[in-house]
Formats: sequence, structure tokens, C-alpha cells
Amino acid sequence: MRKVPPFNEPARELSVLTKLLWLHQRDILSRYTTKEREVETLLEIGQDREETLAYRDNLYLDEVFIDEAVKRSKDSGRACRVAFELDDPAICGQALCLQCGIRQQGRYHVADLWYYPNGIEPVVCPMVMCTEPREGGFCHVPTHISDQHGDLVYDLPAKSFLSTEQWSHVLHANIDFGIFAIGDWGRCCPNLPSILRTGSGHRCRSLTQPARGRQAAGNEIEGRLIAVPYTAQRMLALRPA
Repeated sequence: MRKVPPFNEPARELSVLTKLLWLHQRDILSRYTTKEREVETLLEIGQDREETLAYRDNLYLDEVFIDEAVKRSKDSGRACRVAFELDDPAICGQALCLQCGIRQQGRYHVADLWYYPNGIEPVVCPMVMCTEPREGGFCHVPTHISDQHGDLVYDLPAKSFLSTEQWSHVLHANIDFGIFAIGDWGRCCPNLPSILRTGSGHRCRSLTQPARGRQAAGNEIEGRLIAVPYTAQRMLALRPA
């Protein structure tokens, strides 16, 4: 399994917002699932005609993002894959650097998060998500340097999504895609108090224990509609309740 430098740990074992990433994932997904299975590729999930959510285990995403993604996917009734506009500021500005888990495919950036209403299918539709970012300053640049371009800014997303592959992604997950995004939830979620309670109220009780075996998945696969390009990371298939 690929390890994130310089921590020398797999992404799922790194701390994000005071939790290990795998625990953060299970907390925000537990209310949607009844069982979990670890696989290396989508082909291993099998042909069961069950509603399935599949994702790469190095993904950082927040409750607001997954709630909207699952709702819209269910409402569509089609097999979907998370995608972003090519000009999404938060994705382009902070999420794309030094990684390959979010990559361009046609008119969108796609990522390894799928929803299948009736089991694995060979064709999926892009579920285009918007991070709803706003600019936030993080460093004041002296006037004689910034007279033309202004101060340096982050694009702070209200709905966060990252592929955690380098130390910089851990930084973003904890800061601009993490604590600042939580502080920004009020822009897209009027019921903010209930959302804050959700994070501590669902400790993955509805999920079975994950399998212990973890193996690297082989060589990079490119050019397919359903691809698994970041092959050194484990995948999870969840059966929604």
C-alpha cells in the first residue's frame, strides 16, 4: 500500500480533524450503509444487483458533500460518478496539485467515488458537484509586490473533496478544506446545528468490521470510463441501507 511522505503511513491512517481518515469516512457514511467490503478494483465487487457506493480509501470529503452527492445520485436513479467542472476554483487551485486521484476526463474532472443503484454497471454518468468556494486571504503580500495581483488567497470550499496523496493534501484537509469549510457550512446548510451533531452521533455502528487484508492493486488503468488510476489505494464498496 502506498504511503504518504513524509509520514510514512497510508493516507487512511493519517489524522484529519482529530480523527484518522478511515474513521472520518466511516462516521460520515455510516448512516447510509449496512455492510462494507474491501476490494482492489470495481470488478471484484461482483454482479449482485444491490445498491452500492464505492470509493477510494484515500479520499477526504465532508458530510455536506456526501449528503448532496448521495441524495442527487439516488434521485437520478442512474449509476453516477463524482465529477467537477474544469474551472472549479477550489479543485483547480488546491486539490489537483501532486496527485492523480482527481483527473480530467472529457469535459470534467472525475474522481473515485461511484454510486450504483442496481449493482456495478459498465457505464456511469458524471454527477457534477460544486464545491461552492469563496476566497479567503491567508498571507499578506507587501504592497510593492502585490500592486497588480493582490494578496494571496485560498478558495475555501463549502463542500470539500480531496484525494490525499501528499503531505500538502493533509494540510488542506485540516485547514482550508477542513476547519474553514466547517465554519462555512452555514452558507449552504441552514440546519447547521444538526449537521454538527451528526459527526459525533454516528460511530459506524451499522457497518461490519472491514477486512484485514490490504494489497496494492497493480498497474495504472487509463482510458476506460470506469477507471482505477490511483491503484495503490484500497477501495471500499458500501451497501446502502
